[in-house]
Amino acid sequence: MKNLRGKTALITGASRGLGVHLARALADRGVHLALAARTASDLERIRAELAPKGVKVLCVPVDLTDRVALQSVVERVVGELGSIDLLINNASLEQGALYTEYPRESLQRTIDVNLTAPMMLTSMVLPHMLARGEGHVVNIASVAGIVGVAYNEAYATTKHGIVGFTRSLAATAEGEGWPVGFSCILPGFIADTGMYEHMKQLTGSASPLIAGTSSPQAVVSATLKAIERNRLEVVGRHPLGFARVRSRRMVQSRGLGQASTTVGRAGSVGAARAPGSALTLERFRYAESHARARRGRAEQRSLRKA
Repeated sequence: MKNLRGKTALITGASRGLGVHLARALADRGVHLALAARTASDLERIRAELAPKGVKVLCVPVDLTDRVALQSVVERVVGELGSIDLLINNASLEQGALYTEYPRESLQRTIDVNLTAPMMLTSMVLPHMLARGEGHVVNIASVAGIVGVAYNEAYATTKHGIVGFTRSLAATAEGEGWPVGFSCILPGFIADTGMYEHMKQLTGSASPLIAGTSSPQAVVSATLKAIERNRLEVVGRHPLGFARVRSRRMVQSRGLGQASTTVGRAGSVGAARAPGSALTLERFRYAESHARARRGRAEQRSLRKA
């Protein structure tokens, strides 16, 4: 979808974090917006900011776990704005915790918001796109969708699901000749947003070892390029190579047993550890400190060469 001006986008999780940055960038390109989130007052604040840009902005408060409400959102957006040319499934929940202590209610809600809602919304919007002969669906996933992240089993699992969902849709679209594009964006932890700050508090680190970090501006830019160039996947920069080496050294040097680590074609990291060698918070922090030291030494070598 090369020309976005005059199109209509439905964005979930649009009241804060990355959703706001995406809404601003699309409004700057002349895209009409339907902003979906739970809190109406937050949505109205964003609407007031974006309305002067000369685009239509519709606020649609919704609980993404309510499937009936999701259908109502789609019908309202199509009825008031005329179409949904671009669907951005951005809303996401993340709650880091030891899995044995993870509240089961939170587990179910994470699955409902992160995975079920995007699948349901896509199934509701896709027929409209096919009938109009164009459209694009963007699923905001995470590097956690191709690697394992300690203390984030529920989040990582749902993001793995989103990656598989997008790839499968794209394969079907190619086989059926659908005039609709599908993109999956896999950033690291996005700086200056709630999830990033939560992980920083949990681990004491400003940059998670496996997932890395991405700026909101970089993620927005990658998303727009994926839409305009019909790219299937955009993976954020993250220290996978070092993570592969560090996970092995960490296990061996701490006397935690042997580990075998592989990097798959998709860039995922898999570590098979001996019994009793689970990656605890202490060990996670230990690896983080060495990762930062290694990066610092690499930067010093680069400066000396310059």
